[in-house]
Amino acid sequence: MMASSPPPPPPPPSTSTSTQSSTLILRSCNFYTLSITLLGSLLPGGIPEVHKIKQNNAKVEYDNLQAEMKKPKSFFGKLKKQTQNAASNLAFMTIDKTEPDDIQVILTESDGQLHYLTEVAKIAPKQLEDDTQPSTVFAVTLPIPPTPNNTITLKLRARSGGAKSSVLISSSKSSIARWHDLGNVTLNVNELHLFTSGTDEKAYTAIITGPGSEYLSESTARNGVNAKPSLKLFLISPKRIPEEMKLGWSLASADPSHLSSSPHHALSQTFCYTHKNKYTPIIATERTIISSLTLPTAISCSKLFSEAAAVSSAHSWVLSEAVRRRSCVFDNGAEALRNGHANVSATVASFTKLKHCFDADTNSNPMVCTVRVSLQPLGCVFAKELLTFEVKMCDEQGTSFSLLQPTTVDFYPKVEVNNHSEKNKFQLGSLKFEQTWHGGNHAEGVIGLDQYSQNSSPTDNWGTPRTIECEMFENNSTKRNVGKLNLTLTIEIDEKALATSTSTSTSTSTSTSTSTSTSTSTSTPPIAVDVIGTTSTPTPTPTSTIDLQPSNGLIELLGLTHLGSTPLDSPNTTENVVPKPSPLGDLLTPSWLDSHANDRAKDASSLSHFASINQETAHDSKTDPHKIRHPNNFKPSAAKSEPILSPLAINCHVHSFCVERINGQPVDSQKPPSKFFFNITTGAPCDHSRGFGKVPGTNASGGAKRLESKRHDLAKSAQEARLKLFRAVKNSQDNHPERSHIPASDSAVSNLRRTAIEREQQLATLTWACALRRANIFSQALSIALSSYLCSITDFTNGSTKFDHWKSHGFLINFEGMLSAAGQEKHMIEDACVGIEMLRNVRIRCVRGLENNNIRDITSVPKNKNIIGLLLSKSEAGSGSMLMSVFFEEHSYDKAVPAPLQHDQAGVQIFPVLFEMGVDVRQWGANTGSNFGKTKSSGNAGKSAASVDDHFATPPLSDNNNNNNHDDEKEDGDLLARLNYTGFTQLNSYAHKVSPMGEIGVVNEGELPIHVLLGPLWQFVNGENKKTIEHDVLNLSGKIAANLGGAGCIFCKSGKDRTGMGVTFRQTQFLSEYVLNVDKESFIYKSNVMRIFGTRVAICDKNVGTGKFAFNALQVKFMPDFLKCPSVVCAGFMKDGKLFEGSGVES
Repeated sequence: MMASSPPPPPPPPSTSTSTQSSTLILRSCNFYTLSITLLGSLLPGGIPEVHKIKQNNAKVEYDNLQAEMKKPKSFFGKLKKQTQNAASNLAFMTIDKTEPDDIQVILTESDGQLHYLTEVAKIAPKQLEDDTQPSTVFAVTLPIPPTPNNTITLKLRARSGGAKSSVLISSSKSSIARWHDLGNVTLNVNELHLFTSGTDEKAYTAIITGPGSEYLSESTARNGVNAKPSLKLFLISPKRIPEEMKLGWSLASADPSHLSSSPHHALSQTFCYTHKNKYTPIIATERTIISSLTLPTAISCSKLFSEAAAVSSAHSWVLSEAVRRRSCVFDNGAEALRNGHANVSATVASFTKLKHCFDADTNSNPMVCTVRVSLQPLGCVFAKELLTFEVKMCDEQGTSFSLLQPTTVDFYPKVEVNNHSEKNKFQLGSLKFEQTWHGGNHAEGVIGLDQYSQNSSPTDNWGTPRTIECEMFENNSTKRNVGKLNLTLTIEIDEKALATSTSTSTSTSTSTSTSTSTSTSTSTPPIAVDVIGTTSTPTPTPTSTIDLQPSNGLIELLGLTHLGSTPLDSPNTTENVVPKPSPLGDLLTPSWLDSHANDRAKDASSLSHFASINQETAHDSKTDPHKIRHPNNFKPSAAKSEPILSPLAINCHVHSFCVERINGQPVDSQKPPSKFFFNITTGAPCDHSRGFGKVPGTNASGGAKRLESKRHDLAKSAQEARLKLFRAVKNSQDNHPERSHIPASDSAVSNLRRTAIEREQQLATLTWACALRRANIFSQALSIALSSYLCSITDFTNGSTKFDHWKSHGFLINFEGMLSAAGQEKHMIEDACVGIEMLRNVRIRCVRGLENNNIRDITSVPKNKNIIGLLLSKSEAGSGSMLMSVFFEEHSYDKAVPAPLQHDQAGVQIFPVLFEMGVDVRQWGANTGSNFGKTKSSGNAGKSAASVDDHFATPPLSDNNNNNNHDDEKEDGDLLARLNYTGFTQLNSYAHKVSPMGEIGVVNEGELPIHVLLGPLWQFVNGENKKTIEHDVLNLSGKIAANLGGAGCIFCKSGKDRTGMGVTFRQTQFLSEYVLNVDKESFIYKSNVMRIFGTRVAICDKNVGTGKFAFNALQVKFMPDFLKCPSVVCAGFMKDGKLFEGSGVES
């Protein structure tokens, strides 16, 4: 019969932690555990017999009925009581007397204060006088009182186990269903400390005395002599640090000596339970130990990423310089000459008009026109505007030029050498003048610069001024000549520099001087552009060079494909060449490239700074854990937004749970895994320092998955902008075949080109932001996965065959996320799913010794005597592929690394899967509104499935996309449904590889039939019933991963609150295989005991300085029953009389 739930255990003794140092944190979790065995049993008949005895003792005889009748008030009161007793006796006849009774222990201190209630246990009454009864074992977590001399009292009480099933008893509220005292034991704490060995040979035995002890029968000792009812006690001290190569130890842990000297690095608590088969005490040890690999992994990642970022930075600087040269942007003429460009100066003195073309003007009121000067460069259809100015008009009869204000424009056109023509050896493009005056009249004229740059005589000198007249013609169908611009042109070319820049052999510079006047013409032929944006002639051969190719840069390393049409990070840009732009010119401006290259240099410097961190200095800090703000193996959740700590996993610990007999012997079990359970607990791998707002220079916001989806949308938008521009250019060329270039005055085409440039620059900005975000979240995810891998190596509970599966199919790690698909946590999910998916491109190999590597290239792992260091390197497998090498000390390698994993040069590939399910009210609302899965069938795992990538597909970006903050607040029920479906498909594929289900043939991953192991999980991910929070998605996926030889990681936002609820639920589930009382109420009780007295509440203290879980009553109300936080360790909205600080209330 199911036992009713006992009252929740009260909290441990209150201890202020506002000024608590790191050395005192253990006092909030490392309590002693008291194992209690009852030597004796209830009297024959059990509690019902006790009830009868008490009833007989309280029976009232009415000898003188007449005298009682004279006292009606007293009589009727006694009559009522007798009637109740009669009803109770009637009910007593209906109880099931074969049901064992309930028994419980109450722990009080010397002042009588209630300290703890044990879980309700079962006790069977003694049937015969010579009957031998098994001992009754209780489990109680005992916080040691502050003063060792204090005494504690253990009070026993019991109630009828069969009374609860009687309707009459429950309706009559009979006293038989109440608790009955069975005596007590008073103990001195100092005396109890002497019996901490945990063996039968050495135990403390105390006789039970006091009211109710008479209802207990004597016990039979081993020598056959009867003994008074008593309690046999073991005081079990916490085993904080596991022994090497024993259960609970892992290669990810630091040395025991270091853990001993750093109390907050290793937390532990021991619990005591009754074995379900043997009625003997068993102990379960919960440990939460910091991973020694968090900081070394982050440094190793930063070393590789900083080198790649330096390549990307150098590439952007070289490209910036190349674009500046192509755009003819120089600080002065000398710089232009050194770079193979011409130094040209044009001074416009006046305009000589034809009298019949304009209205009359006078010297007192001269006519003024506006002149726009633009360069028509080589290889680009767009004219580059140089200057716009006003000039007075002079008539032919001769207003003196000296009376006018001349205007000078300096520019630096690119020079190309035509070795096939001596006449036009140097090609510079052309100079175009566009003139407007009142009345909307327009005229234009062009000067070809090539003919003024030739060496007609050896005596000519570069830089000699030339007087030129540029004929101007109306810009209409008449093409009437309206006058001429009078200007002086000076051209200077450094032939030696030009020869160097173009890699051509030339003789020393020659000098020529020519003065001439020409009519309007251009030496630059029209450039044909078709609608799809390709030139009508073959792409010119690249000539520019760079020192480092972008394929070795950060973007390629982190698996981001090149999008867009610019040479920035393009695979067509090699170590030797930068492709020339299309006739549309460069779509990245020099000023933007300078700014972007500077940003890349700063980011590369930040990565390099983190890679050079001195780990020894970092580990020697005496700072309280929750105040740590420098690189360390422990990154508190309160510091998750610190930029310097971005590559570090948040609150990363190895959480283990070992079950043993009380004398240290293992517990036998026929169900694997046995004896040992572990998980990595951590905060979500997210880039909190960069936040989830708009990326500067773009309209994109959110986490990595959403940003990368918007990056693809932006690439499509950029492509559309280029297509519109190409069409506009083609139309302009068709309408004006006499033009070689698009004039700067064509505002429609200029606006389209400006839009195309903005799109390309936004795309490049967003791509770099995505790469930096990937670097941080991948570094965190790899720290988690590597810690899990090295823990799994030392876990042989599933046998050694799993190591063979790892080599063939990959190391399975199941990430169980407890984030909600709403608000900021939706973006954390977007970060986490990208970082976890990136692990699929990583292989881990174990190396004996240094293997010819330079120790300076390896990132050391301080305080870990088994591991020399780590080295993350780029793999040859393809874009984004990496190899993590773990270098072991030779003796540790031989002893700890399994034989199948030794001498494996290729390494083991990581096979991550991710499942997510929020556990709060916002996720409940999100699931209620979910539309996912309404059309799916359960025939196949992948049919009719929408991938998680499809979820992030958004319409093309608009210029006025400013609704991101509003969207953040919407609950997104479909997100987790799609994400879990993707995880299911991947896990199903792995299950088919490890445990094939017959011949299936070659099919896609999503078309595999549902594996038999995943049948129950399918019911929770097929999307048909999403009206409630289905935590079984995480529970079942974790069990399946364990059965397939994989490992697990549980995470939430900070890795302390919801993670604490989740991991205690999982270890209680694991514990249920070995102990009595596995009904729902008992299950919740055991979980709550772990939450109140275990290590997870100390993890909260370690992260934010307060030993409370950050939940309030409303949040707890909507959480699943198995995950609800006990109220005594629930922070609510208050902390020490003020609003809760630290990381705040969850969600």
